[in-house]
Amino acid sequence: RLTRFSIVWVFAPLAAIVVITGLWMTEEYFDASDLWISLGMTGWLIAVIVMLAVAWPRAGRVLRALEGGETPVPSPTPAIYAARFNLVLLSAVLVVMVIRPG
Repeated sequence: RLTRFSIVWVFAPLAAIVVITGLWMTEEYFDASDLWISLGMTGWLIAVIVMLAVAWPRAGRVLRALEGGETPVPSPTPAIYAARFNLVLLSAVLVVMVIRPG
């Protein structure tokens, strides 16, 4: 339940705040055609798509299994790999946003 709650009430609003703030700063202080802005926005978009495509459905299946009295199998699942991928991707986005190549 915490994962599903986190996706809806934490991850999604924070992702929206990041994009809104980034777009405002791009309009106000930077040029949207800069390479580092394009890389950052692309990385953010990929991370959101991966999270919604993999973590959201998996959280629903685990929740249904728990409510049905079953124990979810703790094996390496696509959700774990997606979370690791997002961690690496968002770390790379952070580095790009700090270094600002181009």
